[in-house]
Amino acid sequence: MSLKLHQLTAPWRAEHPFCNLLPAFPIAIVFAFFLLFSTESFGQATDEYRSVNTGLWSDLSTWQRFNGATWQTPTAFEGAPNSAKKAITVRSPNIVIVDVSTSAGQFTIAAGAQVVVTTGATLTIANDTGSPDMTVNGILDYSGTVSKSAAANIIINGEVINRGGNFTVMGPNIVFFNSNSLYRHLRNAGGIPNANWHSASTCEVAGTLAGGITGLGQSFGNLTWNRTNQVNNQNLPDAGSMSIAGNFTIHSTGMGRLNLNQAFLNVGGNFIKSGGKFRLANGDNDRTVTVNGNVSVTNDSLIMAAGGAGAMGVGTLEVKGSFSATGGTITETSLGTGDGKILFNGTATQGIIATGIINESINFTVDNSMGVLLASDLTIPGDLTFVSGLFSLGAYDLKVNGAIVDADATAYVQTNGAGSLRQTVSASSVDFPVGNSTYNPASLINAGTTDIISVRVTDQVLLDGDSGAPVTEKVVNRTWFIEEDVMGGSNLDITLQWDVADEFLGFTADECYVAHYTGSGWEVSPSANASMTRSLTFANITSLSPFSIASQGALPIELISFSAKPNGKTVQLDWRTASELNNAFFHIERSTTGRDFVEIGKLQGAGTSYTPLDYRFTDAFPVTGWNYYRLRQVDFDGQFSFSPVQAVLLDEKGDSNTLQVFPNPVSHELQLRTAALIQPADRLEIYDFTGKVVQRFSASDAFKAPLDVTQLPAGRYTVRLHTGTGVSNASFVKQ
Repeated sequence: MSLKLHQLTAPWRAEHPFCNLLPAFPIAIVFAFFLLFSTESFGQATDEYRSVNTGLWSDLSTWQRFNGATWQTPTAFEGAPNSAKKAITVRSPNIVIVDVSTSAGQFTIAAGAQVVVTTGATLTIANDTGSPDMTVNGILDYSGTVSKSAAANIIINGEVINRGGNFTVMGPNIVFFNSNSLYRHLRNAGGIPNANWHSASTCEVAGTLAGGITGLGQSFGNLTWNRTNQVNNQNLPDAGSMSIAGNFTIHSTGMGRLNLNQAFLNVGGNFIKSGGKFRLANGDNDRTVTVNGNVSVTNDSLIMAAGGAGAMGVGTLEVKGSFSATGGTITETSLGTGDGKILFNGTATQGIIATGIINESINFTVDNSMGVLLASDLTIPGDLTFVSGLFSLGAYDLKVNGAIVDADATAYVQTNGAGSLRQTVSASSVDFPVGNSTYNPASLINAGTTDIISVRVTDQVLLDGDSGAPVTEKVVNRTWFIEEDVMGGSNLDITLQWDVADEFLGFTADECYVAHYTGSGWEVSPSANASMTRSLTFANITSLSPFSIASQGALPIELISFSAKPNGKTVQLDWRTASELNNAFFHIERSTTGRDFVEIGKLQGAGTSYTPLDYRFTDAFPVTGWNYYRLRQVDFDGQFSFSPVQAVLLDEKGDSNTLQVFPNPVSHELQLRTAALIQPADRLEIYDFTGKVVQRFSASDAFKAPLDVTQLPAGRYTVRLHTGTGVSNASFVKQ
């Protein structure tokens, strides 16, 4: 068998005269010309209609009709399009107004085109042989009625606007709002058309006045409520069951309110409330809104529960994404036991920012193994309940007015930054379930004035409480920072808890103590055996600061004061301790340079003491000029620490100079001392070696705090004090 090219017949050539020109043109050009010439004819059926102008549906000049060969304005006999015709297309940018009742099948509103159904007119979509029976890619805008006959199907890709009419669906529910389509309900009352809603479609109820909206018992994509002129309360749904696959947005409810009218509402996307009032539970009916995306509340009221005396209904907002309440009010108005609960149960870490108002009995629950993270200060007016996961504070404070329930080693308030857990503490024990890398709770009882107490935990112990070198042995590697809102008045019993894994090398749990840093050293509780409980209590605390757990004298004693004063030709040293732990000796050391110290005396320590003790030592043979003194405190195990340095200047007669400066040499801060009476007008000046004034101070200010000489170049300087009784000088060396 062989193949050959079929020859064109003469009749075909007769119907297409341009074919006589074929030999003169390349075949590709001829084929392209053929397509261009016949585009309007191929694929069209006789009696199809298309718009050519903006105008009335009934006006023949609005349309063209295909007669089998060409598009022409329909005759009066052929009439305007209807369902008895073939396909009908409204093209862009035409606006066709349905002014009389009519019908259509295989009807398309193109993108950029619009069909307006006026009041009193009905556009009926008939079931035709084609499918779909109507496709809206542009806009369908009706004040009259759009009626879908039985078995007809409608596809919405564009926008449908209801300005006061009805969308009557007969027969099966075959109306499809596809992705990115929009239905806008702009009429008073009336119903939302029953439809299949794509998850990315939007039903917007906007701009209506009084009257209940019906047809809300559907599975929507996005639902937006923006009834700025609403005056009535609206049940959501009005009947049946509602779900929202996309976002649920409330912009306005006017003077009215939305009331959740089913036990559970699932929102697949975000819940955005930028205005309006939305109530969950009422009376004894529990209501839950589950939001699989984020929650944002920026205005007006989210009412979690409501009802009269005895009402028990609980409103729950179940959040699986982030939670933002930056404006408006989240509240409950129940006079009974009904309240509100915000439940965090996502599968990734959830952020919380709450700068708006959350009041009444709103409770929080954390049930997320990945935890929640605070991004602003937050006050929980009700209870905080843990199921799983950490509530991480970062840099922000969390205040809980109710109880904290079911916290444990896997679910607690994590103080992983500067933020603290804050609670009111009175005569009853209050638990602070805090920790950082591990669970290290504190329990407080306040026998004094009720106050708000803040607690946070860090994973370290520093020599000076909140500063200094880390302590890396014989301590629990945790510091509890405990503060009160109103200074003074509290009298606390503080119980601290830790885990064996938190203990550093050398820590002895069977003889340990709570250490409280007071600014000059550590005040300690009586030693106790905590090997079974890993918890200790320090009672009768009236001033608050860092607390740690230690053993075997790991932390230095608390030195309240240390002074050195000339007494004739001798120098008297006095110091006081608030508490001592394993304190064996005080070695008294002196230097004439401020650098090289030698021992000049020794006093026995008190061992372990929990009451203030006073000590005195006299240097009977000080040198003429500068004498620098320090204490070297030694524990029974040989560990030691130094006190601050004190300086005394003696002249040849053994008298103290009027002006004393120390340490000398100095690197950073210069201390001043004088026996003279300082008046407000007195001044102090520092001169360099050339006699130039390099710093000038008010004398009264200069003696209140050390002088910062960090910026001075290295060299010798003179300090000159001008008082009403004369001028005093002293020299120092800046290193």
